[in-house]
Amino acid sequence: MKLKVYNIAAMALALIALGTNSFAQTVTGTTSSSKTDTTPRAATTSINGIQILPGSTGKTIVLNGGQLAAISPGTSLYTTGSNAYTLASVNGLYMDAFGAASQDTAYLKKMKKLQEQVSAIQKEMSALRTEEYKKVNAERQRQIADRAKDSERKFADRFTLTGLTSRYNYDRNDTELEKKIASGDVKMKTKNISKSFSVDANDVVKIDNKFGKVTINAWNKNEVKVDVDIKTYANDDDKADKLLDAVNIDSDKSSDGVSFITKISRHDGNNVSIGNGKYVINKTVINYTVYMPAKNPLNITNSYGAVILPDMNGKLTIKNQFGNFTAKALTNPDNSIEVRYGNANIESLYGSNLAVSFGALDLQLADKLNAKLEYTPAKIGRLTNSADIKVHFGEGIQIATLDKNLKTLSINSSYAPVKLASLNDANFNVTTSYGGFTYNDDKVNVTSKSPESDRSINTTKVYKGTIGKGDSDKLITIKSNFSSVKFDQ
Repeated sequence: MKLKVYNIAAMALALIALGTNSFAQTVTGTTSSSKTDTTPRAATTSINGIQILPGSTGKTIVLNGGQLAAISPGTSLYTTGSNAYTLASVNGLYMDAFGAASQDTAYLKKMKKLQEQVSAIQKEMSALRTEEYKKVNAERQRQIADRAKDSERKFADRFTLTGLTSRYNYDRNDTELEKKIASGDVKMKTKNISKSFSVDANDVVKIDNKFGKVTINAWNKNEVKVDVDIKTYANDDDKADKLLDAVNIDSDKSSDGVSFITKISRHDGNNVSIGNGKYVINKTVINYTVYMPAKNPLNITNSYGAVILPDMNGKLTIKNQFGNFTAKALTNPDNSIEVRYGNANIESLYGSNLAVSFGALDLQLADKLNAKLEYTPAKIGRLTNSADIKVHFGEGIQIATLDKNLKTLSINSSYAPVKLASLNDANFNVTTSYGGFTYNDDKVNVTSKSPESDRSINTTKVYKGTIGKGDSDKLITIKSNFSSVKFDQ
């Protein structure tokens, strides 16, 4: 194509040269001579935006911005300045235009034909360049998108931190310790404390403990009874006795309710060490067993031990760290449960605030749930009514069944995958940033996708659509960063 253009251009220039009288003059209209041309100006007219005046050059071809224009006989081109010249402009350069040779009609026709051919070739070249640009740009966008996805995977892998989501077990039996006690290498001392108070339905039961588990049992009496079992372990009797004497239980009844608080006057820390072949131990274990009405409010703060609850309908405020949390049906809508460095296993939870970090969550049934999960693999069996869940880092969240009565589900995820299964008719809005969205085409219909191209360099993508037949009264909203979303039917 280039050769064809060059040939046509050469022919045009050759024809121009045949009629040229002189070389190009400057735009100022001055000649190479120092003399001033005092020829008076003739009346001017305008052809194709170029000023012309009557002359004797006859027909003239004017290259006006690359286009050919015929000047009628008896005219010549006029430029600014005091002199008139027969000039033509080619890409900003000015030259004498053809002279007497331009009077040839055959010449004009051939020049016009050549110009039309050049114009057609220019259009073809422009279209070819545009098409090639589109191909190169598309390939560049694909490469950028691929690099972004690769960076996403590498970046997410660095933050998986699966080691922090181990299932903790603080209830293990220390068989080695039992053997040491049996052999006499370790001394164990025990103390039991039992206290009780009468309560009414509004009294709050408060438990504050450390280094042991808290087990709640529900009964029908208007009374709270607490049995505390205290055990200390050391390498000699004197040390074990001192550890035991340091532990006391402060109990009190006030207008707000009843409280039981573990107090340790001095403590060398729970530790077991082996050095130079010697087994050294200083350990205290304080276990609470509580009997109370299920309808009463309950506050528990515990460290380094488990919390175990039965069916409860009173308001719960639980803060447990370095220990597991196990519960049956918790039906009060104002519950607040926080578990750190421990696992949470709950049969059913209604209208509660739940926070689990550095552990694992196994929740069989949830209704009106507000949850925050960090470094926590979470499994929810069935979700009804509504839920607002934030999950950050780790193995992510899986919800086995979204109930047909579900109204809204909102999940905000960072560095933790989201997986939903057994979906009923609903609408959805999924936004992913540096992550993917996968689904079953037979069940899920994506009605809107932005951007539309999978190869777009935009790292944020928005998917809107329906599950099954769809339902505008039921909306699933998911926002994920550096994590994947999957609708798994």
